[in-house]
Formats: sequence, C-alpha cells, structure tokens
Amino acid sequence: EVFVDQKELVLDALRKLHELMSACNSEVTDQLGVCGLKAAQVQQLKIIANNKGLTFGKFAEILNITRPSVTEIVNKLIQMGCVKKNKSEEDGRIFYLETTENGTKIAKQDYLRDRIIADKIFEVLDETEIYIFTRAINKISC
Repeated sequence: EVFVDQKELVLDALRKLHELMSACNSEVTDQLGVCGLKAAQVQQLKIIANNKGLTFGKFAEILNITRPSVTEIVNKLIQMGCVKKNKSEEDGRIFYLETTENGTKIAKQDYLRDRIIADKIFEVLDETEIYIFTRAINKISC
C-alpha cells in the first residue's frame, strides 16, 4: 500500500484546475480577439460595462486616479473599439461612458470562460459528483 500525501493530491488538482482555466481563458480571448488588451484594460471595461450612466468623474473616483488619466484610458479604449462616450442631453459638458458591443463581450470573458468550464464539468461528472464538487467549493470559499 502506497501512502500518498493528501496535500500533494490537492496541489496537483489545483494545478490541473489552473491549467484548465488558462486553456479556457485562451480559447475565450482568441474568440473575442482580446489579445491586444492588457489585464488592467479588461478590468476597466468591466467597470464601464457594470456601471450604467458612468461619467468621467465617477470613473476617476472608482479607479482613484485623476480625470486627465481617465481621459487617457478612455481614449485608448475608444481607439480599440471597446468604449464610446455619449454627450449628456441636459449638460453638454458631461459625457457618459458605455461599452461597445465588442467591449461588452470582452468585459464578460470571465463569464464565458466559466461557462466553458461548467459545460466540461457537466460532461464528465455525475449528479452526486457535481453536488460534492459544488459543496466543497462553497465550503472553502466562505
């Protein structure tokens, strides 16, 4: 009988999960054409996508940076076709930020990656294994 260190089993399983997530991330980024975007830009897109009616000032507050820095960020995202700005009808000095269709897809890449992984889980695990898997994940994330 061979003794297997349980920590090594867990570490090996985590490595495999990380590899799966990386592979799925690559698949999603290839599908969306995200390759030119940096991780920080993807995070910024997520903020814009999740905050309807976001102004430059509010975006600067959220990022804790200056308005000129926000302008630089937004201009890059506009050039990349991920963001557009809409002038306020009430006050022409105010612009609202909004993701384009492509920007919205990129902002949802984590969701798309997780969908691919969930589909793989449903292909391989039976109902009992899915229950145990989800229960274990929920238990360690509390």
